[in-house]
Formats: sequence, C-alpha cells, structure tokens
Amino acid sequence: MENQITILNAHGQSFGFTTSDNSFLHEFLDTFKSGMIENEDALLIKNSIEIHNSIRIFIQKNIKVSSIEGLNKLISILEKLPEDNLFFIILGTLDTERRVKYLTKLVSLNPNSEVGLINYTEDLDFMEFIKIYNISEFGRQRRVIGEKGKCRFCKTSEGNQNEFGDIVTFKNKSHAISEALGNKKVTTKDECDACNKRFGREIEPSLVNFLKVYRSLYGIKGKNGATQLKGHGIDIDRESLSIKFDGNLEELINQEVVSQIIPLSNNESFVPLLIYKCLVKFTLGVLPVQEMQYFDKTLSWINGSKESSELYPIIRFKENIVHSEPLLTVMCKRVNDVPNLPYMFAEFKFANVGFVFIIPYCSLDSENLFSISNYNFFYEFLLKSVKKMQVADIEVDDFSSEERKFIKINVIVKNLKLGENAFWEDSNAPQ
Repeated sequence: MENQITILNAHGQSFGFTTSDNSFLHEFLDTFKSGMIENEDALLIKNSIEIHNSIRIFIQKNIKVSSIEGLNKLISILEKLPEDNLFFIILGTLDTERRVKYLTKLVSLNPNSEVGLINYTEDLDFMEFIKIYNISEFGRQRRVIGEKGKCRFCKTSEGNQNEFGDIVTFKNKSHAISEALGNKKVTTKDECDACNKRFGREIEPSLVNFLKVYRSLYGIKGKNGATQLKGHGIDIDRESLSIKFDGNLEELINQEVVSQIIPLSNNESFVPLLIYKCLVKFTLGVLPVQEMQYFDKTLSWINGSKESSELYPIIRFKENIVHSEPLLTVMCKRVNDVPNLPYMFAEFKFANVGFVFIIPYCSLDSENLFSISNYNFFYEFLLKSVKKMQVADIEVDDFSSEERKFIKINVIVKNLKLGENAFWEDSNAPQ
C-alpha cells in the first residue's frame, strides 16, 4: 500500500513523496522527533538545525533508495524557514479542503515577527483570497448531481425537442466527468441523453486523446478498461514499453551502452479549443442548478452557437503524485465585490497532470476582466500559488486554437544494452 506524505509550511510551500516501505516511512518520521509538538491527524513540528542534520543523516543512510533523491529539496525549504517556525507533516491525501485547514492553522500559529516575514505578506494575501471563494471538490466521493426533468445544457424539458432537433430523455446514466477518464463516482441526473451523446462525440474525445499517454503509462481504467497507446513504432501500456527504432543503427552496434532521444508519433489528435470547452463542460456539470443562470453565454459557447473570443490561457503543471481518478476542484466567489478576479475558476487533475482555468463568459464578471491589469493580477497570483505546491513543468498555454493537432512524444532511452534490454529483429540483426 502506498503511503502519501506531505510537508507543508505557513508560506504555502509543500514537499511530498509516496512510499510503500513502512520501515522507511517510520525511520523518516523519527528524524523529526526532536521538534514534534502535536501528533493528531497531522504532525506539528518546530523547525530547527537539529532536524536539518537528522534529515541529512537519513539521506546518507538511505542513499540507494530511489525516493530519497528529492529530500535535498526538503532541507532547502526548511533552511529558509526561521528557527522555531512551525510546519506540518501530513499523512494521507492532501486535498484542497485539508490544505486550506492546515495552512490557516499555520498562519495563526507562526508569529508575524520581522524574522518570519519571508513571503509572509504573500501568504496572508493567499488566505484572504481563499476567503473570497467557496471551494468544492469532486471525484473522491460518490455524488449524484441535479434532478431529472430539464437538461442543464440545452435547457429543454423532458419530452420536448431541443435546439439540435433531439427529443429530450433521461434514460441513461450521465457522468459529469468523462467516464473514459476513469470517473465512476460523479454522475448527473440533469444532463439529457442527447447532450451526453453529443458531448461524448464532439468535445470530450480531444481531452481523452490528449491524456491518453498518461492513461497508458499509469494504467488508469476508463469506460472500456485500461488502454494502450499505439502508433508508428510504439506500443505503451502500464506493463511495458515497446519501441521499434528504424533509424540509423550504426551507433547501437558499436556502443555497449546507448542513450537515445526517439521521436514517436501516433494517430491520436486533439483540438485545443475543444479541450478548454470540455474542462468547462465538466465544471458546469457539477454546479448547483441556481448557479447556471450566470452562464448562459458559456453554454452557448460550449454548444457551438457562440464564437470564441477573449479566451483566457490555461495553466498546466505536473505533480509528484499520481491520482488514480480524475479530480475537479471548483472555486466560486462568496461575494462578488472584487472586480479584478473572475467569478469562477477550476482545477482539473488527472494522473500527475493538472489544469487551472477560468470559466469564461460569466454574466457576473466585469466587462474589463480581460484587461491587461486584471489579467496579470489573477495569473500572477495563480502562478505564485501553483509554484508553492509540489508541482513542476508549469506552463501557461493558449487553448483557443481550432486547429487539429497530433500528439508527439519524445522518449529518452538511457542505459540501453544490446542483448540485455534491447534486441535486434531478425531482419535487422547484423550478420
């Protein structure tokens, strides 16, 4: 069983890793004994040089353990904290609600002294930001959204014909987040059969294809079970990676150990704009029905009757943790008196990748929300917050293009040894 461990400080910085070795975990936790204050649902630790030294000794002792490599980053984080500053060691999944709970407690426990002002103002801003938004998470627990009778997407009552010429029925189970991505827990009663089928045909395939490599590598089961990523010279699944390299093999013959970067292609394609629409569709699918009145233009955009204009970029990142099911976190304003912040934005996580995106065309957003000053204010905050999480490879991408793109993969092959982990096909073997 994998144990998830996260270290979180008052500045919102976190470090995490997973291990299935219980003795390794207990030995790691013992390095913090000298500073331990509380031992309840999380360990409250007082920062000290003694703890830093204990972690260094632990690293040296376990230098051959693969998960040990990142602990040097932990030492760097702790060394930047003031002496006696408090931080948490949290066991288990750190979802958004737990993160806010522990971060709030840390801000109150750590005195606002001159020494403790490292990024402290930024963290108070973060806490004020959280107070502005309600946070709801979907994907970990079973939820059934809405009631039958009227479709939230085409706004047509059961038995009537919608704008697409379909008679509205509610006979089939609809998944608020695509079942092809492994969602079995969040379903909706008020997405009609016709809209569900249309979205599954026109919008969702772009996101499903975009994430297929992660489904293959991590064995995440979708509607039809696990999937394989296949293409020209490539076959990937959770158990194996098979690559046929048909380039110049002279170097492979003459070198005992080889490292290669192999560009691979496959037949999967996606449209960036449809990925954005799909993420927003997931979000609208879980909202309380009373919130839908503010997203008429958004619905028109998803349904194709409104052209795309002034779309916001999407922040993408990778985590150190692999999620076995898709997770959607929705941030919705408690009060709408902060005009330079959007009324709603969301975060979608799948496997070890994440997307943060604004829900566009909301009637409660100010007309100048897309202005340069507001745009920079919001994204600078988001990037600052995302960088404090245990993530890497942060990118801000434009998903407004309607051009179809094909997925390209570069595989870096290291320590390749002919006859051990690489073999000639009979037709190519040297004579």
